[in-house]
Formats: sequence, structure tokens, C-alpha cells
Amino acid sequence: MYAPIVGQDNTGALELIESKPMGILALLDEECYFPKGTDHSYVYKMHTAFESHQFYAKPMLKLGCFTVKHFAGDVLYDSTGFLVKCTDKLENDLETLINSSTLQGINMVSYQCHIQLLIQCASN
Repeated sequence: MYAPIVGQDNTGALELIESKPMGILALLDEECYFPKGTDHSYVYKMHTAFESHQFYAKPMLKLGCFTVKHFAGDVLYDSTGFLVKCTDKLENDLETLINSSTLQGINMVSYQCHIQLLIQCASN
């Protein structure tokens, strides 16, 4: 017979990180689309959006940092380099490679991706 594992519920912290359209990762994706987006503007938006969230904290003296209150304790994140890491140029290289392919199946995938992108832009 097994005993149930008792632990602290981490749902609130996970929702803070993963929820759309206003979670930590969603705001990071959004900030990457802005031409003048910076790590500091990203953190400022989070400080504003999550000011009263029970699993988020703004450090007093650390610019460009934020804290997520995980079940195991508070974790301080330094946003330096976040946007650079998330705007990886590999995506552009893959698009160029797919668009230059002479294989019929690859061309169809490229066409379908462009149609989906147009639909997403039109719905926003």
C-alpha cells in the first residue's frame, strides 16, 4: 500500500508563469515583438501586471529583477539577456530554408504556416 504524497500546491506559481495572455512567459513573448523592447521594459511590465499577485514580488534594490514565490521558496530572476535569448535567429534561418526548398511537401508546410500567421494577425 502506498501513502499519498502530501505537498504544497504550486498551481498559483505555475499559472503566474504559464497563463495566457498575461503570464510571465506570455509577456516575454509579447515584449520580443516590440522593436524597442528591452529586458528592463519587460520587467517593468511584469511589476505593473503582477503587483498584487501572491506569487510575485518586486525586489526593492535590484533593477531588472523579479521574484517568483515557488513552493520551495522565493527565487530571484535577473532578466539580463532574456529578450536576446528569446529572439533567436534560428527561426528566420529555418523559414529561409523552408521557402527555398524544392520539395513539394516542404513548400506546402510553408504555405500553411503563412496562412495561419495571416489568420492570427487578422484576428488581433
